[in-house]
Amino acid sequence: MDNVTRHGVMIVDDHPIMREGLAAVINAQPDLEVSAQAATEQEALVLAAQRQPEVVILDLSLSETSGITLLNKLRRQLPAARLLIFSMHDEHLHAEKCLQAGAHGYLMKNQSAEVLIGAIRTLVGGDLFVSKHMRTRLLRGLMQGQTAQSSSNPTPTPTLLTRTEWLVLELIGMGFSSRNIADKLKRSIKTISAHRANIQHKLGLPDNAALMHYAIQYSQQTPAVTPPTERA
Repeated sequence: MDNVTRHGVMIVDDHPIMREGLAAVINAQPDLEVSAQAATEQEALVLAAQRQPEVVILDLSLSETSGITLLNKLRRQLPAARLLIFSMHDEHLHAEKCLQAGAHGYLMKNQSAEVLIGAIRTLVGGDLFVSKHMRTRLLRGLMQGQTAQSSSNPTPTPTLLTRTEWLVLELIGMGFSSRNIADKLKRSIKTISAHRANIQHKLGLPDNAALMHYAIQYSQQTPAVTPPTERA
């Protein structure tokens, strides 16, 4: 167990009790550790540069600045970091906006510690995190043509992707994580991540949020299509 890699997490919240409680939960995990805690935008940017966390847990409502404003600055400063919005605000009002702004996940503060740890691990694994309720809401919006993604991108033809890429796209749309897909297709997570990157490039999708939206739409619109038989 001593050789287990512990992924660094930075907490940005202006309430000390909240930061300390989150830190205690995270530090109790064998694969996670809190590498920095910040209460303000300035502290967050300084510590982010010094500690280079893999995941940033960011409160949407900071006393001195907007969480969205800080989100944009952290995206530029830490392009490889995964950003999780952790907020008291209703996800139905803010989650999609945060995802569009570049967040990799949205979690409300009324969730359990177990859900929080699951969300962090989902981000570390390279996937996006939203609640089941929010996933359903996004899906309904896509099916009803309420998002720009559903109206601006045509449905891809299977021949645009290899057989394995087609399957990965389908499984993403069905809600499988990269780890689940790797297990299902008997491939490594690194290989699945490469397939995701290739799919995103071939379909001209700007980020993981767009890929998730597209995959959900595609899996619902083409449930009966059989993948091509070409070699992956």
